[in-house]
Amino acid sequence: MDPEQRNDYERYKSDNQQLLQEIQRSRQELEEVTANLGHAEQKLRSDTLKQRAQHLRDEKQHLMKRKEDLELQTNEMNLPFPEARERLMNRIK
Repeated sequence: MDPEQRNDYERYKSDNQQLLQEIQRSRQELEEVTANLGHAEQKLRSDTLKQRAQHLRDEKQHLMKRKEDLELQTNEMNLPFPEARERLMNRIK
């Protein structure tokens, strides 16, 4: 090989090594970004589930109170008139 070809070869070899290192760094960066994205998505899904669970707990509590009120009203309908009147008056006060 003549010296000029040898220099070209060494330069190309060096360029190749630099490009391979750059590719490796880019892959590592991509893997880090992908991992961070996965963690963020998981956190977002988790938060959404927590919010939904809290909403459902609140709704359950509201419905249980409504059920108690309706049961009370149903029981009052079966009371004799004077007792039902007295309870109604107590509620108004």
